[in-house]
Amino acid sequence: MAAVQPCFFLQTGSHPAQAFRRPLEAALRYSGIVKPTDLAVTAPAGVRAVDVAAGECIIIGTENALRQGAYACLNDATVQLAIAAADATNPRYDRIIAQVRDAEFSGALNDWTLAVVAGVPAAAPAEPALPANALELARLTVAAGAVSFTAANLLDRRPQVRSGSLLAHNELTANGVSAVGDHDAGLSLSFVMPALAAGQRVLLECNLAYFLFAAAAAAGSTLYAILRDGAGAGLATSFTWHTFAGSTSPAIGWLRRTLTNANYAAGTLVTVKLATTSSAAQAHAVVASADTRVELTASLI
Repeated sequence: MAAVQPCFFLQTGSHPAQAFRRPLEAALRYSGIVKPTDLAVTAPAGVRAVDVAAGECIIIGTENALRQGAYACLNDATVQLAIAAADATNPRYDRIIAQVRDAEFSGALNDWTLAVVAGVPAAAPAEPALPANALELARLTVAAGAVSFTAANLLDRRPQVRSGSLLAHNELTANGVSAVGDHDAGLSLSFVMPALAAGQRVLLECNLAYFLFAAAAAAGSTLYAILRDGAGAGLATSFTWHTFAGSTSPAIGWLRRTLTNANYAAGTLVTVKLATTSSAAQAHAVVASADTRVELTASLI
């Protein structure tokens, strides 16, 4: 192997597309959507299809780790994707994806697409494998005999794009009353658990600036961080983040906790939510009031 010429931005060279993509990958490191609403997958009523919203994403190429780099993809309108007919007897899992196709590395196409990877029906179905250069947006459960879908059939799998040290960030600023967190709605944070070197940890941080309890949550309650894995099947972990002392509108500031691969294996999609109970069956929302600011951040330390 020799030095690849020209190096980026050398004035006398002709630069291929991959020379522009490699610095983008170096800066961002991980695939994901750009904004929280980008490429959200929903189930339109009465049709055997899903809708993918407008938005942007970054997809890191997986066919050549040394040369391929990162692709910036833009979808400027809602796209409806047809779903294959359901099996009469067994359910299956389909995966909704964004995928880059680059003829420099395989095939004959040079584009990116939104697509459905259909699974195999089974009594206990497995998820189909993702193709190369793909970003998963959602998993769809196709029940036996299904002719349409609801939100309950969809599991959001969109990670946000991030740099090498910042894994994910999300925030809410409220001018009124809105739910900040419970087990199934409100503000959340998702990231893919990295493979950690010796001594490395993932730092979870929450900044709470003026908020109120919902009426169902009494002062003196405990604020929990509720963590789920990408399968979304029940609570994977919960821990006490803060215990309130006699006020429905406490000033708390930054709360911090760390995770290691003993908590979650590398490659696991982790979702963090806030709630005032550790039981999914008794979720209470933490409620934002005027001028509330709530931030959730995950980063490598």
